[in-house]
Amino acid sequence: MVLVELFVSPNCPHCPAAKLAVAKARRKFKDRDIEFKKYRTTTPEGKAKAAKYNLLGVPAVFVDGEMIKGEITEEKVVDMIERKLNPQSKKSFFSKIFGK
Repeated sequence: MVLVELFVSPNCPHCPAAKLAVAKARRKFKDRDIEFKKYRTTTPEGKAKAAKYNLLGVPAVFVDGEMIKGEITEEKVVDMIERKLNPQSKKSFFSKIFGK
């Protein structure tokens, strides 16, 4: 199972776009064993989970504990989920550069 955790705040201007990206990714994996959780950092549960990751800002998305860096897009979320579902398909740094 893969766990996708989305952290948002009600006054965050970028959070709606992150929520939309995760929602679109969720539709693509609706028949897979993936759990999606959303935490509002203003709630006690959200604060506790954010502290676990030492989270400093929102929006933030973690896939099996690994944070998506930069802008949260549907493509990044889908790519990270696919890498977690198929770890043997990871390419090394050198294979990405040299194509082997």
